[in-house]
Amino acid sequence: MMKKGGWISILLFVNIILSAYLIYSESKTQGFCIIGSTCETVQNSEYAYLLGIPVVWIGLISFTILLILFYLKENHNVLSWIYNIGIIIAGIYAFYFIAIQAFVIKKLCSTCMIVDTLTIIASFISILMIISGMKKHKR
Repeated sequence: MMKKGGWISILLFVNIILSAYLIYSESKTQGFCIIGSTCETVQNSEYAYLLGIPVVWIGLISFTILLILFYLKENHNVLSWIYNIGIIIAGIYAFYFIAIQAFVIKKLCSTCMIVDTLTIIASFISILMIISGMKKHKR
């Protein structure tokens, strides 16, 4: 059975790949959709940008930094805290982006939903690891 940490690195790596492909597909006129056909609407909406920066670029950079921090955090308390805060913020933003798709845009991008779901799962696993670590230190 794979350790929790192994799952986190796989989830982050898949998000890096999907984000990179979304960036690649931006150069084409059609959005990239794994399933369905409403991705173009979501990927070209006003919510696809945060402070004028495409969210997909922010995702690619964030997932890459989180994966690097994940591997470097073991013996570095500061890096561990930065990773933990980063992955929790990423999970919160993933919930936000799902809500925007469902309730504001009223269209779901399957690719975006996969990225957001994997982010939430990675965040949840990380929170479980934080809680587990806190319990060990309490003993």
